[in-house]
Amino acid sequence: MAKNKIKTKVLKRSEHIVSRSNIDDDAIKVMRRLKNHGFEAYLVGGGVRDLLLGKSPKDFDVSTDAHPGQIHKLFRNSIMIGRRFRLVHVMFRGKVIEVSTFRRDVDAKDKQDKDDLYQKRDNTFGTPEEDAFRRDFTVNALFYDVRSFDIIDYVGGLDDIKKQVIRCIGDPSIRFQEDPVRMLRAIRFAARLNFNIEKKTYRGIAGNYKDIKKASPARMLEEIYKLFMFGVAQPTFKLLKKTKMMSVMLPELDEFVSRGKRGKDSPLWGFLGALDGGLATVSRVRPSLMLATLYYASFKEHLEDLQSEGRRVLHEDVARSVLHDVADRYHIPKKVFYNIVHAFAMQRYFHPSNRNRISTKKLVAREAFPEALALYEIELKATGGDLKLLKPWIKLYGEYKRDNPDAEKPKRTRRRRNNPRKKYPPRKKKE
Repeated sequence: MAKNKIKTKVLKRSEHIVSRSNIDDDAIKVMRRLKNHGFEAYLVGGGVRDLLLGKSPKDFDVSTDAHPGQIHKLFRNSIMIGRRFRLVHVMFRGKVIEVSTFRRDVDAKDKQDKDDLYQKRDNTFGTPEEDAFRRDFTVNALFYDVRSFDIIDYVGGLDDIKKQVIRCIGDPSIRFQEDPVRMLRAIRFAARLNFNIEKKTYRGIAGNYKDIKKASPARMLEEIYKLFMFGVAQPTFKLLKKTKMMSVMLPELDEFVSRGKRGKDSPLWGFLGALDGGLATVSRVRPSLMLATLYYASFKEHLEDLQSEGRRVLHEDVARSVLHDVADRYHIPKKVFYNIVHAFAMQRYFHPSNRNRISTKKLVAREAFPEALALYEIELKATGGDLKLLKPWIKLYGEYKRDNPDAEKPKRTRRRRNNPRKKYPPRKKKE
């Protein structure tokens, strides 16, 4: 998308629905203080997009011509973060307003490796227009001026919101090579907004999906968790499958889904749909439940295959085997890993015929019980089971929490010195 082909569009207050009353008060304070000290400052990104769509933004981000050090001096309640991309987080009572400096794309002559476009640093400052053109997608590159109430569009984002498309700014292939995680963001935005991915952008994903391996394991794990936000995990993971991204990110899951009729009949979609619909058993979906929902159907299939062969197996061993590869790939924290293992193994006790095999009081006291109960609810919803079966367990857990108010607080574990961290248990070899 060449800059000279796009005509800057400015929407006046009477031409759009964005109101200051729908913008976070602290974000307005940040912008006003920057302006009062002679700097430019705008509300940018997804916040402007969501306001134009009549949605409530999750975050309010600000962009300015003030450099990170200057921003930090203006706000005592701020910290500077990042190496590749220096940002300032202004803290307000547990809430964060993210402030970035206008940046521009690094010139080709400034890049050290001409064959590797992956950006390791992104701190070349620029103008608002240059900043808009270095953002990922047109719908995320709109600016809102808190004083004039104007919305400024340098890249055609307003037209794409009307067309309901996710379009890359610039050459999609180059932009995805610069930062492969942009491909995941395109899929996530398309699913969340119910937009289509524009043809060139889609072809860019199809041609570069293998580059997602370049992203660090920690960043990838964070992005996987984000795929569960806003209750659209099912359409998001279906898009991952369709674009072949799943085959690189979660190959064992991709193989499991492919066993159905082109993935359409996979039980995974039912489990994700049940999670998207909301749960009565938990108020917050934690990372362990997200990953448990992804891999529980695969665990069940593997367990049933082994049992059909007449083999006696421990549920925990099967769970570790199913989860081993993804845990090792993304360095999943041990606490999350074992919460999933125990949640899988505890499912057998929810069956009426097995309840006498364990004390229900001891069962609800286990750390992984909230995930186990939520997973049981997900399975009942996905398979058309009787949700009344949940009631006695919800009652028991409610009584347990009432008698143990600190039960859900995270437990502090003392780290032993000179004790090398163990690797995940290896997968058992097939006999």
